[in-house]
Amino acid sequence: MTVREFTAEGAVHLVSGLPSALTPADIFRAVDDDQLREQLVGCNLYLVTCRRRILIDYQSFALSGDIVTGNFCVVRGEQWVTLPFRFRLRFEHHLGHPESLELMASASGTHMAVQRDGFTILIASHVIVADAECDLTDEERDLHVLYVGQGVGRTGSKLAIDRLSNHATLQRILADMQTYSPDTEVLLLLYRFDLSRTIISTGGDMNLDVAAEVEEDDLHLKQLCDARIGRRARISLAEAALINYFQPTYNVTFRKTNFAAQRKLKLLQEALSHDLTGLIVEICSHTLRARLRSEARPPVEIDADVVEGYRRLAKEQGELAERAREELDQMQHTHYANFPFTQADERDSFLHGTRWLGSDERQPFL
Repeated sequence: MTVREFTAEGAVHLVSGLPSALTPADIFRAVDDDQLREQLVGCNLYLVTCRRRILIDYQSFALSGDIVTGNFCVVRGEQWVTLPFRFRLRFEHHLGHPESLELMASASGTHMAVQRDGFTILIASHVIVADAECDLTDEERDLHVLYVGQGVGRTGSKLAIDRLSNHATLQRILADMQTYSPDTEVLLLLYRFDLSRTIISTGGDMNLDVAAEVEEDDLHLKQLCDARIGRRARISLAEAALINYFQPTYNVTFRKTNFAAQRKLKLLQEALSHDLTGLIVEICSHTLRARLRSEARPPVEIDADVVEGYRRLAKEQGELAERAREELDQMQHTHYANFPFTQADERDSFLHGTRWLGSDERQPFL
């Protein structure tokens, strides 16, 4: 039998910022690069991901104004094929004078070099893949989550790159890829989790009466409205939730954690102190134009009718069409990891799903 303690229950909702993608080689440059470190301030959670390599054909380049055209090399089936792409250089690459640039690509196909006034700017292939017009499939762009971790300093100065620059598991992943999957590239995604809010819902088992008295119910609602979760707790909660959700191959801790049964976990204590009964972690990768996935979690599937509705709006003219395209893109690249902190029979909440009056089946929250 389920127990409906209060009219409304609350869950901490953690929302990722946009990811910064680095190659493993970038990590060691970033540690001592003050300008890059400044850009990565607050990036304390990281995902180690991989996919089949998408390389640049170094013999296929052409530059017209600020537009680069060329070919990607990608594995399809058992052979490499070439796909044409069109890529617009950013302003910081040419400073308004694209005619003064010289372009070249490394023979390995992993980078493009932009030379300007004696300076060389390297643009990694994954940056071009993210921004270029090209007929790559979603599956070719997909990033497989291998490991989730965090780097947090006690004073707030430590970043994920500091942890990754001396990380045994990352070294193992790179060794395994080099030995067993040399046609695979590893990308490191660095995330901020600065946004924390409380989701309050009256959902749950609507067939049950609320056990709390009116005054107690009101005090509980006020407590939920006033709840605030600190930075270290946010990052620890996000890390644990994403490990449990994606079940990455190289993670050990938290893969089998049942948050409803193991409430003595230290990382849960701050949320539980506010009487929050659930955790929702939202992570997005749309700016990389790559879906996140793992063996345990396929890419997000959206109801076909919803997709069709957005696509109809996207065919219209004006701001609404642009917003529809952006929202659909974000939806297709966003995962939600949801975990109740209680069993339904001890304290029901909307994260268990909502059972409507007279119904025997629960409907999921997300």
